[in-house]
Amino acid sequence: MFVGTFIWEKNNIPLNDRIGLDHIDINQYVVLVLSPVDKLVEAIEKTSTIYWEKNIYGRKIRLAKKSYVLLKLLGHTWTVVCVPWFSLKTELEPKNACLYSKILNTKSIFFARSDSDPSMEYYFYEGGDLIERFLYTESYVQLENGILKEPPPEIYEEDYPGEYRFYSKYRTLSEEYIFSKKKDIVVDFLKKENTYVPGIFWIDDLPVNQPIIFEINNLKSSDIERLDYIAISNQTEAS
Repeated sequence: MFVGTFIWEKNNIPLNDRIGLDHIDINQYVVLVLSPVDKLVEAIEKTSTIYWEKNIYGRKIRLAKKSYVLLKLLGHTWTVVCVPWFSLKTELEPKNACLYSKILNTKSIFFARSDSDPSMEYYFYEGGDLIERFLYTESYVQLENGILKEPPPEIYEEDYPGEYRFYSKYRTLSEEYIFSKKKDIVVDFLKKENTYVPGIFWIDDLPVNQPIIFEINNLKSSDIERLDYIAISNQTEAS
């Protein structure tokens, strides 16, 4: 049994050369950190009480109610922090990206997207400082910190033109440009930072506290530099 399925756009770009974002329908929120896996785990340990399993691909492990999967693809410099769907009560928000960036003095990104709106959102931090934030939604259902929120009852979907929020320390974008280039803004930003958001459709009804072989459909061990698992027993605020 696979714990999930890796999905991507069918093209001729090898996985280790991909940057940006595959245009696929998936609900997803991740944190990307420009850091080796071991250093990132040190930062996570400062914010959570954890049990860490290294190099888990193809191994039998016990799943936890609260957990992260850390994925570093071969040839990539960023490590991806995922919350698998069987651990949806696990906290992973922009503040996590901010803390990891501050602790490690590096770059980090909180990224979320919803296929039901569609909506996309990212927060970009460097050394713990918010450098840029962008959100857009094409529906009246709003995405905020990776969470879908219903609008006020007086707003009707057919009357709602969409919404965006943009902040940057270093650049400005016109409203006309944002509404015409919404998805391009997200993809271009990710490409500029030379990072890639992998799409994984996690199985959500896997049994916790029971051993299971950890393999992801369509993702080979030869594609992976590291795949680690972190079980979380407590999450705290770091100063």
